[in-house]
Amino acid sequence: MATTVTYNIVQNAGDVNVSTNEGYWSTSETYSHNPASTGYTSSPASNSGRWRAGFDRTSSRYKYKKGFVRFVDVQVPQGATITAATLKLNFCDGEDVNYILSGFDADNPDPSTMSASDGDHSTHTTANVTFNVPNNGSKDALGDNLTTSPDIKDIVQELVDRAGWAAGNAMMFVFPISGTYSSDEYRLYWTWFENRTPKTELSITYEGGGSSETTETKTFNLTIQQQEIGKFSLL
Repeated sequence: MATTVTYNIVQNAGDVNVSTNEGYWSTSETYSHNPASTGYTSSPASNSGRWRAGFDRTSSRYKYKKGFVRFVDVQVPQGATITAATLKLNFCDGEDVNYILSGFDADNPDPSTMSASDGDHSTHTTANVTFNVPNNGSKDALGDNLTTSPDIKDIVQELVDRAGWAAGNAMMFVFPISGTYSSDEYRLYWTWFENRTPKTELSITYEGGGSSETTETKTFNLTIQQQEIGKFSLL
């Protein structure tokens, strides 16, 4: 009666340096501001190393970064009933942060084709959850802090109910912070390139829309080819 599908982040085909399936929009101003109202000034950026999502004040600059993760080839039929869904992200250093986790409200989003204006908060799903990422004290000896979101079934439901949604489309989630800040409010995020275990993961359980009559689990763990190349961090 139910089908569960699980996905991990994958890198760009033929590119071992970056993955446009995870990254951030950013804005940097000389005054304190709320990016939900002022918008973002840079197109989606991706890099091989870890990156910050949230607010980071450096010198006289007020920097906000709105993180995103994208999962390709999501095999959930249009109109299926979503009974459970979670997103797991592997964070490391930073503050105790509350993100407003939302879906990117599009049929088959591709951040490599997006501009700064696509970071506008009007592109978010109506459904959202508060995603709390605890502070540094919860990370393990390796610096991993795998944090599971609250149930995001309403977010996923809104996406698969779109008229243009089809099984095999990409599904994208954003985790901005909302408000105006004067002190740091960010977390660092491990990307796929760091080859961390555990990895960023999306899990969806659904019924209907052509699912089987018995519980079935399908796991899509798409791996990367390891190559000896230089790593870097964009902090």
